[in-house]
Amino acid sequence: MTRNQFKKLDAIRRSGMADNTVIGYAKDARYFWAWARVAAGVPEAYPIPADLVERFIVDHLTGLSGAIDKALVKAKVKRPGVQTPGTIDRRVRGVLWTCRDQGHPTPAIDRDVMRSISEARRAQSKAGWLPNKKWPITKALLLKMIATCGQSIVDVRDRAVLEFGFFTGGRRRSEIAGALWANLRATRLGWEYYLHRSKTDQAGKGRPVVLRQKHGHGFARWIERAGIDGGPLFRRVNAAGKVERRPIDPATVAMIVKRRVEMIGENPANYGGHSLRRGFITECGRQGISIQDAMQASGHADVRTAMQYHEEGKLWKNPATKL
Repeated sequence: MTRNQFKKLDAIRRSGMADNTVIGYAKDARYFWAWARVAAGVPEAYPIPADLVERFIVDHLTGLSGAIDKALVKAKVKRPGVQTPGTIDRRVRGVLWTCRDQGHPTPAIDRDVMRSISEARRAQSKAGWLPNKKWPITKALLLKMIATCGQSIVDVRDRAVLEFGFFTGGRRRSEIAGALWANLRATRLGWEYYLHRSKTDQAGKGRPVVLRQKHGHGFARWIERAGIDGGPLFRRVNAAGKVERRPIDPATVAMIVKRRVEMIGENPANYGGHSLRRGFITECGRQGISIQDAMQASGHADVRTAMQYHEEGKLWKNPATKL
């Protein structure tokens, strides 16, 4: 295969991946090479020796020295503190993907070294460590957040984001930020939105989701106030209060959530963009809605994840807790 053909094939492969996945892998590769320079004095070069990746894994599982950790924090490639085995595993996968993406052979890492990551995860679990998952935003909390939205154009947009993000089935941040006017259709009962692509639908087969009229008063107001008649549904608002043509970033969804939960007296550190998605499934469990119906609305592909959130919602309804 010629170099030009490889570039074309690479472009096709990249276009089929989730944007956040590509961005995440790129960050992991930058972190790896920052560590390599600081800890091993090795500049970025391919192919990557297997022993360098193995040292990366061992160094992180056993704990970075204070000097190396401070240097990486100063380089703004990591936050202070120990990284979990899950983060280490993700970073290694990001490095391996980068090798393949650039047409280099992937290092043959010793299986025992890779197995140590899984063993470290089990050891953490036995020690009582819990993953730092964002708390769910259930309907009662959502309505309080919506009540903080006033009359400004930013308030109107934030309310529309919250309504769309929760009531259409708990949408992902990327799905909210990437929503398009062309995929929206008004109906007698509300709106039908054609979700053209998602994390679990990279092929773009698409499927419809609905926003009932009673849940979309703020959504309708945003469309009218912002004059949305094409392009992105949810857009940036500049300092002068003017609605731009550019869409909001997925990170903006998380910022909106954090800002609104803080306004009702909750700790914003406990919530994020995923709180809307998790909260929708949890609320379904609370209201006795079946897991099948909940997953049909949310589009969850992993029944285990959805079931976990659903069972959390049902917890206080369990007769066994009333003994």
